[in-house]
Amino acid sequence: MRKADGGSIINLSSMAGVVGLGVATAYQATKGAIRVMTKTVAIQYAKENVKCTPASRAGCLSVRSRYGAILWENGKKLYKVTAPP
Repeated sequence: MRKADGGSIINLSSMAGVVGLGVATAYQATKGAIRVMTKTVAIQYAKENVKCTPASRAGCLSVRSRYGAILWENGKKLYKVTAPP
């Protein structure tokens, strides 16, 4: 990327790395680490025109869902969705 005068890195993360669900501790910790690493790389290589962004897929709530989800955008809570009982 340095030779090409820049580029983009996309790291796959998860909402589990942002919002604790109380389950899957190792998975959530790993996804949280990916988000922090992504921010660090973005800051570290910004001067070299290298962009680094996280990509997270949104969850899907169904009747079988056990947990609600809080939807975030740019660090702000938009709303909380809960599954029906």
